[in-house]
Amino acid sequence: MTSTSLLPPSAGFARPPAEGPGGGPAVLVTGAGGPAGVAVVRRLVALGHRVVAVDADPAAVADARHNLRGTPWARVHAADAAAALARGGWPPPALAVLDPPRAGAPRQVIDRLLASGAGLRAVAYVSCDPAILARDIAVFAGHGWRLAGLRAFDIFPMTHHVECVAALTPAAPGPRPAGRPSPGRRPAAGS
Repeated sequence: MTSTSLLPPSAGFARPPAEGPGGGPAVLVTGAGGPAGVAVVRRLVALGHRVVAVDADPAAVADARHNLRGTPWARVHAADAAAALARGGWPPPALAVLDPPRAGAPRQVIDRLLASGAGLRAVAYVSCDPAILARDIAVFAGHGWRLAGLRAFDIFPMTHHVECVAALTPAAPGPRPAGRPSPGRRPAAGS
């Protein structure tokens, strides 16, 4: 992905923060070392967001730091995303962009991200495997989140590869209809 304009509009990533440049909510970006990640970070910073980018590949981190050297309000960390989330040291993110490898986001990353604070209001999840994306959306649903939007891109024509971007948001609080279990949860035995 090369622009926040590709994110589903419901994600709220393309709006500048009300707080002004650099004062906006923190955005966590994983898998930010590649060209697409750098482009997303630049766009979010241009909109006024503070960005914390994490990538486990040291070479990708070095490239991202070089490419973002003149970009204010962006920090790039070389770390496993789950370990970085556990360690913290930055304001809880209001927005997150997950761009995991083909195997998807490890369960620990999703669990720690969603436990990072009540201020998280949207997650954009980039995936090159729709089946893995569906699996991980179910994990979000188990935490009380919902799929707010989904876009698919055939950026590798004449192949089976489809790049997907899902917008996830917290489910609206309130009573669930009788007889319907929460998403991702099995009904109790005997119910």
